[in-house]
Amino acid sequence: MDPYSFPPEYSVTPRFGESRLEHSPSRRQRLPTDTWLRTVGSVTVALSGQEKDAEIPRYGRRGRVEGAMLLDNREVVASVTVKLLGRTILSNGDIGSRTVNTVELVQLLWASPENTGTTSVALCPGAIPFSLRFPEMYQDEESGEPNLFALPPTFNGEHLGLCSQYLLVVEVTDRRKPALGFISRNSIVRVPLNYEPRTRPSQPMLHRPIFLSSVKASPEEWKQNLTTVRIRETEEGRVGAINCNLFVPSVQTFSVTDPIPFHIQLTAPLKSLQMFFPSGALPKSLPPSAPSPSYSSVPPSPFPPNSPSSISVYLLRQVVVELENKTFTRSTVIGSGPIRAVPPPLSRSPPRQEDHMDWEGEVRCNSDVKVGGFVAAGVMVRDYIVVDLKPPADSPFLPSRNGVGVLIVTDPWTDDVA
Repeated sequence: MDPYSFPPEYSVTPRFGESRLEHSPSRRQRLPTDTWLRTVGSVTVALSGQEKDAEIPRYGRRGRVEGAMLLDNREVVASVTVKLLGRTILSNGDIGSRTVNTVELVQLLWASPENTGTTSVALCPGAIPFSLRFPEMYQDEESGEPNLFALPPTFNGEHLGLCSQYLLVVEVTDRRKPALGFISRNSIVRVPLNYEPRTRPSQPMLHRPIFLSSVKASPEEWKQNLTTVRIRETEEGRVGAINCNLFVPSVQTFSVTDPIPFHIQLTAPLKSLQMFFPSGALPKSLPPSAPSPSYSSVPPSPFPPNSPSSISVYLLRQVVVELENKTFTRSTVIGSGPIRAVPPPLSRSPPRQEDHMDWEGEVRCNSDVKVGGFVAAGVMVRDYIVVDLKPPADSPFLPSRNGVGVLIVTDPWTDDVA
């Protein structure tokens, strides 16, 4: 290239005949600017950088808890201390519980000179700024385990045997003697905090993929999991097996707000499918003109009312807790979505030994799910997309389940890709 020539023109978007080889979008998120206030007696805690009308202050990974203490009755204040505390509580009704301290930061904001050994008396400032930062890692010192763990997010799951909590504590010591000789005049303000470290998928999934076409063109975009529907022992060898294939996007990492597409295929001899779906229980396809379902309502079912057989798809969260060298697992449903029957192709195919039935849909986390899976000292939180197969009561088949592990994260891959 001529060293004196102008550089080639550059465009942030591909021109005709050009394509992106790799793209890592940045998310421009507006930082909150409101101030959160809580007043207890003569002490007010002001926290900056919060969303408007937030009930509980929220912080991300290595978030800085910044603000100020506003004090009345300054003449009686002996000292002001602020603490940032965190803990996880692991519990099981049969064994008990164990508390692991995850954060313990203490900062003395102000102390009267007389508390430091001098005889002078100083007036406490009316406003005292402070700043504390969430650590990124912690260690379970009580167990003696040398491993470092990422600080877990706020998680309220007592029924699952796990609680992860964070608290800002402000203590104002009063120089006066206790009332009636034993009632403390000290003021303590406790502020619960939400710690929600943000994560997102490392790559995007197909945009509104059509399974039957995309699985042939890009099979690597789908993760397949196969299970065989269980058969009653008395019927083994007498009926043909039903294989259930569950397909989900191969990225297997999704945001709490993402609609996650799935495809289900049951493959078996026609007689077996008829035993699983007797006359009157055959699923129907939703009409193309049907409005998109609302995720806040009960997802529509392709099965007739009171059908003796059904298929359901949902997101299952599993919490694994270790206590006293024993492992306990509890689960809860955190999301669901609509399921639609896929009609067979119009073209006739030659007779074959096996037939198949197909469904598709999208599953999404409930609106109250704010955090994804994580691993911490003595606990693991993981998520699955699960298909439940329910045959009729008099069927030779038994209820069965197929599931694929997924990672739920806080943010989508990107808000907008140019």
